[in-house]
Amino acid sequence: MDRIRMYYSNLDTKPRILISHFSRYLGLYVEDVAGNTKESDVESLADVYIVSDAYVEQTTPTLDIKNDDKTIIIYMDGWDSEMQEKIHYIRYDGLSDQKFLEQFWVCIFEILFARRDISRRLLGSAYFVKETIPQFIKLYVDNNILQMSVFARCSPAHRDLFKLAYLRYAVFIEKIRELNRKSLEDDLIKYMRLLAHYEIDMICKVNSYKTYKPPMLVQEECEALLRKYGDNEELHIIQADISLHLNGVWNKAGNEFLDIRLKECAYAYLRRGNIQRNYVRDREAALYEYERAVEKKEDYFIAWFQMGECAKEQTDYKRAVQAYGRVVELLKGRHYRHMLSPLEIGYLFKAVLEIAQIYAWEFKDLEEAERCFKLSKIIRKESASDKYFKVLWDDKIALKRFFPLIAKKLDEELDEYLEQQSRSEEKVYYGYRGSQN
Repeated sequence: MDRIRMYYSNLDTKPRILISHFSRYLGLYVEDVAGNTKESDVESLADVYIVSDAYVEQTTPTLDIKNDDKTIIIYMDGWDSEMQEKIHYIRYDGLSDQKFLEQFWVCIFEILFARRDISRRLLGSAYFVKETIPQFIKLYVDNNILQMSVFARCSPAHRDLFKLAYLRYAVFIEKIRELNRKSLEDDLIKYMRLLAHYEIDMICKVNSYKTYKPPMLVQEECEALLRKYGDNEELHIIQADISLHLNGVWNKAGNEFLDIRLKECAYAYLRRGNIQRNYVRDREAALYEYERAVEKKEDYFIAWFQMGECAKEQTDYKRAVQAYGRVVELLKGRHYRHMLSPLEIGYLFKAVLEIAQIYAWEFKDLEEAERCFKLSKIIRKESASDKYFKVLWDDKIALKRFFPLIAKKLDEELDEYLEQQSRSEEKVYYGYRGSQN
């Protein structure tokens, strides 16, 4: 299977997210190993270690490197070591996104070139892979594809941001087509366009706009590639996501997420849990899937939050508080450093409010409820922090133009959540009446 195993601290925001998203475009699945997560037994193509102050604080100083010839170490915060012959090193500090991805690709290429089975992989299908990927990296960085995916898809803010994302993806998709040489269309390039089509269609859906390309055509392209590369985990994930998110066929998606190739994939368990909860209405089955998700990825705060929601619906309030509490525990370090994404702010805010409500109305512990409400108000102020935006999108013009829109949209979403919860429970949150004045 085309898998990269990545060891990191969740405070290592930029390199971690950049590797995960870029690797998808190479058809490589990234397995996250952080905190107490136990790595899977699936053989990896490459092992990536992001060594930083935060990583060293949470782990032993000695790295447990298993295979020197497929190891990539990314040094941050001034860390370094003596060069070993087989291990690949990247010094991240001061590198632009393009330079970092170019060096990362060289490491991946050298590791894969040493393998004898590369021809069976998507990367092996490219006729001029050594020259094509650096050109692709420039397209990827110049069009801000990472930033468009994060901010336009996960945090819709304004028509201007959507229009920019739509334009950047349109250019990106057309330029990917031009990477083909001598009238040959590589399967890798077909896959890159497929993933870009899926991402722009998701941005269109989130922004209530017609899709860039008909989802059924995107699905047909995915299935054609799967017939050739049936072991590729990313293709299986995209296939199931298209069924669920773009075509709305949840029962088909549920079966696709059950594929044996995804048995170690935390994301697949999260989606199966959501299907069980939202469509099948089987909360016990949903809880089982969420539990499996956090087994595969211990810091999966979204799965922990959904587990809390499910337990609350079953009136298992003790279990709900424990699950919501894990969300708080996992995100508090980034919260204190003002490094939460809009998505993370939303989940943390909601988790703390849910805990407060349970303590106020179910456990009758008003002192603890008041403490949680005060914390939620502190978290709410994080929408005004632009640090996460600056880390992911190092562009002063973009900061001035788009961050205020995203912050405003986030405030509106948090207000709406508070109002919905108050109405649905026919209760006013203890400590919030009059507190917004």
